[in-house]
Amino acid sequence: TIDQQLASADAFAILGASTVTNSGATVITGGNLGLSPGTSVTGFPPGIVVPPSVQHITDGVALQAQTDANAAYVIYKALAPGTTETQLAGLVLTPGTYTAASTLDLSVGATLTLSGAGNFIFQVGSALTINVGAKVVLTNGALASNVIWVVGSSATINTSAVMVGDVVALASVSLGTGAS
Repeated sequence: TIDQQLASADAFAILGASTVTNSGATVITGGNLGLSPGTSVTGFPPGIVVPPSVQHITDGVALQAQTDANAAYVIYKALAPGTTETQLAGLVLTPGTYTAASTLDLSVGATLTLSGAGNFIFQVGSALTINVGAKVVLTNGALASNVIWVVGSSATINTSAVMVGDVVALASVSLGTGAS
């Protein structure tokens, strides 16, 4: 399962390598915020990591999580490419692997629905952008713990966007005001 592959990184909702940047009242629930080996986390506060989750910045916990996340990243990137997607707006996806060679985008105000029990694996070659007011929603037994976004560079979750799952980005994760 995704949780087993992530090992200690499974305890993180956001885990970055170089920076984590937040620009407003972002709320992170259901997992820690971590960064390793980088040291630049900005915007917390006003962003909030909801207890019992905490921040682990360049400590032993973040280092181990980064090691485990990198191992999981290698596993998920090595999977055979799945259905090719570049734009997620309005889609209803069932469990499976979805691949974007370069960028993957969820348009402003759009909704992506993940439907059904099973794993949702998103392989993104370069950049993931969840735009302003966009939402990823779960239906028909889909669980956030079964969703992973493996991103070759940076992930951006913009203002008031609603995101689910684990984001493993090799470079950075940026959060806009009110993102959750």
